[in-house]
Amino acid sequence: MEVFPAFFTRIHAEDIRKAVDEGYDKGKCWPDPLIQLNSNYKRTATIPELCKDGLLHPACERFFMVGKPEGRASAMTLFSHQLEAIAIAQRKEGYVVTTGTGSGKFGEVLEKTKQKLDAASKEIDSAGVRSRAIERQLRDVQGLPAGASAKLLEKTTVAD
Repeated sequence: MEVFPAFFTRIHAEDIRKAVDEGYDKGKCWPDPLIQLNSNYKRTATIPELCKDGLLHPACERFFMVGKPEGRASAMTLFSHQLEAIAIAQRKEGYVVTTGTGSGKFGEVLEKTKQKLDAASKEIDSAGVRSRAIERQLRDVQGLPAGASAKLLEKTTVAD
């Protein structure tokens, strides 16, 4: 059976490849999709209600609120598809749930994430350059006669 994820994997271990192929053959690759299109999302229970009913961890009530940045925190109400996703997760089945708001916040988050990743990448590159320079200096010191390296270390200060 040809399945989409198989195009991205090359399993060399025969026993693992066989187990994965058997899973694909049994249809265990993806759950049946639940696709809902509705411009008027149906509201269901609030986070505090779900915490009280034991469907969510009690800490969720503190973290999932609306209006926090503006100083007007209040209980968040879930849409029906979000509540269905919680039920699927509790059955330990696979799921993907998205809720678009059209506000553009997700794009902002992606842009900020990209900026932070780019900055981190530059830091890593810079650390690599510094590391290679230190390695070269250490090789130079290792090649010196014993007395010369001790004199060099006395004159050298370590800088950031």
